[in-house]
Amino acid sequence: MDQNFSVSSVITPNFPNQSSDVVGHPTPEKSVSKTEWNGSSDSELPETSSPSVISDLSWSVPQQGTNSLSVEQSKESCTRHAVGKFSDLESPWAMAEELRRIECEEQIIGKPYEQQLEEVLEEKRRRTAELYWNALLNQWKKWTISEFFFFLMQIDNKCFGGYFSSADKLEAKWLEACGRKFKGEDLSKIDREDLAAMGITNKEHRKKLAVNIHELCKRGN
Repeated sequence: MDQNFSVSSVITPNFPNQSSDVVGHPTPEKSVSKTEWNGSSDSELPETSSPSVISDLSWSVPQQGTNSLSVEQSKESCTRHAVGKFSDLESPWAMAEELRRIECEEQIIGKPYEQQLEEVLEEKRRRTAELYWNALLNQWKKWTISEFFFFLMQIDNKCFGGYFSSADKLEAKWLEACGRKFKGEDLSKIDREDLAAMGITNKEHRKKLAVNIHELCKRGN
């Protein structure tokens, strides 16, 4: 069954206007922008549509090249942007990103930021105390009676607190048992009999303190 329809040709580039009286440059034929005809559904397109198709192909080549160039420029731009973000960790962007990460962890862990901060500070205090304690032990030869008393209070949850309630009481007991003023270097000479004379009546306590003092004297030599 015959049908009436129209076909719009692909837009072709405009040629410059030229006069037909110029030798060697005849005026080009005008492209058909719209062709109407009657025919069946299996009718072929008129021959005048071919230049438009060719022209469209010739214009599509540089357009594809432009798109490819644009993609490469976009990739390069994204790469520069990403490198710029992570190259400076002290930048405001880096600090904001770190804050965002902490906030995300806060939601996951379920702890407020203040609590996390307090835990970090507590860990730092613990490490500082441990460093101080090790340094103190290494200097045992230079101890005063106060440092020796502090050492005793760290053993077995202050089990020697019942014998010596203060550094002054410890010094008095030491002077009574050893007959001389306390010096840290004298700890290497003390024995269980001296500890008994200082008022440590429990045998197991004397043994425990003797072992701790013996291990102490191995340090800093």
